[in-house]
Amino acid sequence: MKTHYEIIEPTSEEAEAIDGNLLEEIRNVKPFALKEPFVPLNLCAKVNGDIVGGVLAYAVMWDILYIDTVWTKESYRGQGIAVRLLEQTEKRAAAMGCKTARLSTYDFQAPYLYEKTGYAKFGEIDYGHCKEFFYFKRLTEAK
Repeated sequence: MKTHYEIIEPTSEEAEAIDGNLLEEIRNVKPFALKEPFVPLNLCAKVNGDIVGGVLAYAVMWDILYIDTVWTKESYRGQGIAVRLLEQTEKRAAAMGCKTARLSTYDFQAPYLYEKTGYAKFGEIDYGHCKEFFYFKRLTEAK
């Protein structure tokens, strides 16, 4: 007998429950290396109290640094702010035990920034109007 169901948009509580259920199933199959599944590792650079750059990242489940956002205000680009923010984020993640960093960027952003800081491209998607590139970097020797 086939189950009848409806597909609807979940409430925020239901979305949290879905996410929690998946995390619990994952934890049962492959226990997390970290105490929490997502530990924020966010940094920003300020000049006179104004944010001129930032990195939003997470240490994820199995000692993986996932870098979500890297940004520098246009008038401050080319001064090494993004490189320094990345270095500090990677250093903090490595101190927590993260062995690998992962990120993605678009062709109109700054793929060269990641390549010059040691990230290796492992894939890309051509959407027609732009390309998305995927990168990783070893932070420590894998064991």
